Amino acid sequence: MNQKFLLITIIIILLTTISGCYDRTEIDQLGLVAATGIDQAKDKDKLKLTAQIIKPSQIKAQGAKGASGTKAYWTVSATGYTVFDAIRNLTEQTGRKLFWAHNIAIIFGEEFAREGINKSLDLFNRDPELRRRSWILVAKGVEAKEILETETELEKIPAVGIDLLMKSKSISGKVFSADVQQFIPRLTSQDVSPVATPIELVAKENLRKEEKEAKETGAKKPKKRMRVNGAAVFKDDKLVAWFGERATRGLLWIRGDVQSGSIIVNCPDDKEKKISLEIIGASRELIPKIVNGEPQIDIEISEEGNLADKQCPENLVTLEKIEMLEDRQAAAIRNEIELAIKRSQELNNDILGFSKAFYRELPQEWKKMQDDWDEIFPSLKVNIKVTAQIRRYGLIKNAEQSQY
Repeated sequence: MNQKFLLITIIIILLTTISGCYDRTEIDQLGLVAATGIDQAKDKDKLKLTAQIIKPSQIKAQGAKGASGTKAYWTVSATGYTVFDAIRNLTEQTGRKLFWAHNIAIIFGEEFAREGINKSLDLFNRDPELRRRSWILVAKGVEAKEILETETELEKIPAVGIDLLMKSKSISGKVFSADVQQFIPRLTSQDVSPVATPIELVAKENLRKEEKEAKETGAKKPKKRMRVNGAAVFKDDKLVAWFGERATRGLLWIRGDVQSGSIIVNCPDDKEKKISLEIIGASRELIPKIVNGEPQIDIEISEEGNLADKQCPENLVTLEKIEMLEDRQAAAIRNEIELAIKRSQELNNDILGFSKAFYRELPQEWKKMQDDWDEIFPSLKVNIKVTAQIRRYGLIKNAEQSQY
């Protein structure tokens, strides 16, 4: 009897371990989404959702046999009252359940972003299947769908190209970036307004002539390339402004996010010729304070750089010239910071994190001023101190030494 009971127990245990995943879905039954675009639909009550879906078979075929005329992705769109509704409507065209765990980027069309994006973000924040490290971008001057339909030169899938652009942003130091888990909390935050990455389409330089001819003849326009540059500034959930390169880097200096890039200054004796100084590191400190009953904030930046290249022939490795270059480098950084502050105060939009600094460092004073911050911020006095130091000068001291 005991042996029979033991045998039944073992069988039950084995059955529970070998039953497998009852609700699993095979990968060939899924549509793997690489990137998502959200635009305003023609029906103003709806949105248009575009998914860039990977074709695994085409990637494998192209890798084994070289170039192929067939794209390794498929871009498909559907409309809906909500994102979830649009996703369900997409399945009428895909025939597969869409899988979003590998979604690289969420791109909003400019028109949609200016109307407000809150209505489209709840699912991306709520659903555990959706990737919270997806980049947040805004298509400048075009629909998000057009961005996703643009091929890249080096990657088979445009979403992968976008990912590489975003990961290399620190090299130039002129691109602001945010992902889902950084961006969404700032939509409702009292501390810092949200900022995203602009992405635009620009004509390839060697196709400008062809583009002009195409416009005149009505022929098909030449291909364009994607570029990320600057910052897309939001107030609440609406896009309100674009920041250019200088204002964006000023914003990054203030937020302590510049670790690389280049600064261009004039040669000491010839303003027509330039010197490139490489940024190799930087630190920043925000110091909020109350002076005579009025709030102020100090920004202290300490930057280190290298002499990268120069067009002027004179020897720059003298104490006098080095100090001059360091002063000019510090002045250039200061100008970028001042521009970012000016633009932010004109918008009355604290994307700089000043309110957060007061909250952290002077919590009691912040309680007194937080309700009036919208009146305080546009005229808040900001004191800027920048120090720059050149660490290395390369292998040669002047241009003549490089000549044979």
